[in-house]
Amino acid sequence: MRNCPLFLLLAMAAVPLAAGAAPSIATLLPAATTTAAPAFTLTVNGAGFLAGAAVRLGSQLLPTNVLSSTQLAALVTPAQIAAPGAVMVTVVNPGPEVSHTAPLQVNAPPRLMSAPLARGVLGAVYAQAIAVAGGTPPYLFAYTAGSFPPGLSLAGATGAITGSPVVAGSFDFTLQVTDGAGVVATRAYTLTVTAALAIATSSTLPPGVTGQAYAHSLTATGGAAPYSRWRLASGTLPAGVSLNEATGALAGVPGSTGSFAFAVQVSDANGQTTQAAFTLEIGAGLRIETPSALGDATARTAYSVRLAASGGAPPYNGWRVVAGTVPAAIVLNAVTGELAGVPAAPGAFAFTLAVNDGGGRTASKAFTLTVQPAPLALTTRVLPEGTAGAAYAFTLHADGGTPPYRWTAGAEPLPAGLSLSADGNITGAPLGTGAFRVAIAVQDAAGRSATGAFTLDVAAPRLPPFSLTGLGDTAEPGTQPKLALTLGAAYPVALSGTVALSFTPDAVHLPGGDAMHSPGDAAGDPSLRFANGSRQIGFAIPAGALGAVFDSSPAVQTGTVAGTITLTPSFTANGLALSGAVPLAARVSRGAPVVRSVVVVRTADGFEVTVRGFATPREVTQASFRFTAATGAALETSEAILPLTQPAADWFTSEDSRAFGGQFAYRQPFALRGDAAAVASVSVTLANSLGESSAAAVRVP
Repeated sequence: MRNCPLFLLLAMAAVPLAAGAAPSIATLLPAATTTAAPAFTLTVNGAGFLAGAAVRLGSQLLPTNVLSSTQLAALVTPAQIAAPGAVMVTVVNPGPEVSHTAPLQVNAPPRLMSAPLARGVLGAVYAQAIAVAGGTPPYLFAYTAGSFPPGLSLAGATGAITGSPVVAGSFDFTLQVTDGAGVVATRAYTLTVTAALAIATSSTLPPGVTGQAYAHSLTATGGAAPYSRWRLASGTLPAGVSLNEATGALAGVPGSTGSFAFAVQVSDANGQTTQAAFTLEIGAGLRIETPSALGDATARTAYSVRLAASGGAPPYNGWRVVAGTVPAAIVLNAVTGELAGVPAAPGAFAFTLAVNDGGGRTASKAFTLTVQPAPLALTTRVLPEGTAGAAYAFTLHADGGTPPYRWTAGAEPLPAGLSLSADGNITGAPLGTGAFRVAIAVQDAAGRSATGAFTLDVAAPRLPPFSLTGLGDTAEPGTQPKLALTLGAAYPVALSGTVALSFTPDAVHLPGGDAMHSPGDAAGDPSLRFANGSRQIGFAIPAGALGAVFDSSPAVQTGTVAGTITLTPSFTANGLALSGAVPLAARVSRGAPVVRSVVVVRTADGFEVTVRGFATPREVTQASFRFTAATGAALETSEAILPLTQPAADWFTSEDSRAFGGQFAYRQPFALRGDAAAVASVSVTLANSLGESSAAAVRVP
């Protein structure tokens, strides 16, 4: 194996061989190498190799390891193969007996040939082999630096650059070859990729006109300029038009009309060719096709007609009035030839219009247009909004026909409280709210009539000031204040609505982790609600009344967690939501723990104290127990102070505490030594960072 470390070979045990055999060489491995190659192991295969045999390279004996009677391994250094050519190898047995010679070919270092790379074409298949001189096969090629053309790849085993380039440009890069002896050579290359040769001219050529000179040049892109040999590849050019082979220009005077399809081919400087198909329309002379009588228009009604031209050389433009007068407010579009607008008055009009084609030629034609009187129509489009209980006045309008007009209500009448006069005045004061469909008809003096459908929106009056009482700026925890809702002024329409309750806690600990302020109800107090068990309560206020009637008791359970209680009222009148309701906020403050009950139960070795209560900040830091001795008894310990910061935090941050707000149940067992009846009563005081609870005492049973 080439480049095998020598100490591995020398470490192998020598094989005892018989003396007297003449050595012979069959093969060398490797049979060839390269000057400047790194040190390698030369393996000699043959027969008759004795212990102590040595390989001789030229006149130099090499360090040799006898692997067997048929195989030797010798170390060759770079200095021993410094010059190219054939170096003779012999095997010398002790004696000495010498084998015949075998040549080890030493090749010159590899070098990449400098021949320029073939030009690539964008999107076309590319193949270029990189030539190598010298070195020892096999070769391994690699791209080492620079910008390699995208879409192409280098074959490491063959040095072939293949693929289809996807980006045009000039790309400079460096290639490296490593021969079989490990010798490396590099060379810089440039590969130019050009766009594919193409004819850039649109397939639809500018049209021509018979008898008029025509000229249009075809252009090419990509490939390698200059472009030449423009020729007709297939099809037929119009009679009188020819293609210039050198410039690609189509020129001549067309002799007949028609659509001519043909293909043109062009060549570039490298002999690359391409072709494209074209269509050339040759038309007749310019004329206006639209009939002279344009038909009738109607006053104050949109009118539109698009004039049409043919022949000549499209596009057609420069439409204009060259004689006479078009109706007032009718405009001729110079680009599109559209005659459009809303004629202001009836009448008969005569005028002459002209147009140009793409070649600058002009055609004109006389036209007539009659404008009829406008039909009777309602011009009122929208009825203004009204307010329930407020005065309403609006005048309807119509146009066209023959005045005077007479107005009547249709099948869908006006809302109660409003009326329509014959001269079109709507007056009164609407009594209800909502969106009312209204049908209205108008008749002119000639008996012609027109109808219109409208929607009359009647809004509720502005919500008067109101007061929501029963819950002050602050609220005591664990209470049930009762709400009252009162309007500051009577409202003309019956009202209904709801009061929604929400809560933002302000606690030291909340379920799911510690937090000082957690918005919304996610970590709030479930016991905070109305007496109906919900966080929403409905109410109604009859028309003209001031006080709200709730659909259940409006008492609010304030809960046991510190935070902000928000009451948000909402009002509707006949299903329409009213704005102007302002929320009411009340604060439940953080405070010391509150003890609601203490229960003592005897146990086998003492007693257990259960304390139930709440802490609005959801925090308890300490419990103090004071024991009172029975008559005639003495106590060794009269007080116990126990830290509760962590146990309380564990409870208030647990999901189990979510349903209890700031409430807790705390059980504390006590073991007694001596007479169990010596303790007559226990007094309990709880504390947190805001203070202590009132002491709660209970007798020990």
